[in-house]
Amino acid sequence: MAVPTKFRKSAEGAIASYDFVDIAEGTGIVVFNGFTQNNSGALAYALTRNSPHSNEVNTNFSADDAAYTKRIDADFDVVFNRPERVKGKMYVTLTLGAGEETTANRRCDMFFVARLRKVSGGIETEVAIGQSEKLTGWGSDASAAVDYKTLSIEVDIATMERYRKDDTLRVTIEVWAKISNGNAVVYLLHDPKDRTDDDSAPVGGSQTTLLPATSIMSVFIPFILDL
Repeated sequence: MAVPTKFRKSAEGAIASYDFVDIAEGTGIVVFNGFTQNNSGALAYALTRNSPHSNEVNTNFSADDAAYTKRIDADFDVVFNRPERVKGKMYVTLTLGAGEETTANRRCDMFFVARLRKVSGGIETEVAIGQSEKLTGWGSDASAAVDYKTLSIEVDIATMERYRKDDTLRVTIEVWAKISNGNAVVYLLHDPKDRTDDDSAPVGGSQTTLLPATSIMSVFIPFILDL
């Protein structure tokens, strides 16, 4: 279960609780990191303001369809311990990879979708959605390798969403892919400790120049300031 985020009630304390403040928009921005944890054999995705080692640095799946197919669907959750109001611009930054460690010429087209959701009383409600650019022909060429790219998107939360105490803020990341040359493996990185070695983010062989710039997955959530 994700660690709850705590906010103080005073105006000064409220501002201090945010990572950034946009006075013009009247929002305080909190940056959450995506990671995984394994509780008694059950893998769970979560959001945290801290920097723990993720149980798994990456989530990966084979892309073997000629049409775009959802290959990864991960729910990153954080539970509120007090009511909050969310509205404004949400930003998601993450790294995707594609290719094959042992086979050359394995490429795919891919993109990711980020969905902001609220889970209250067991009922999931979609709040906002955004989509990244499409990467075309991404992966290994003449040499076996996995190639990575860091992407950022903006998601507009046009209508204020109220989260009650014990509600879950959920950011669902979907990775969609289709083959463009042979079967490729797609990767989603999510490690707050930013491990980028070949064991954490495989690149294949000695292709160390293809190691990702970062494995951190960041989500910037705008909260309405209560000043």
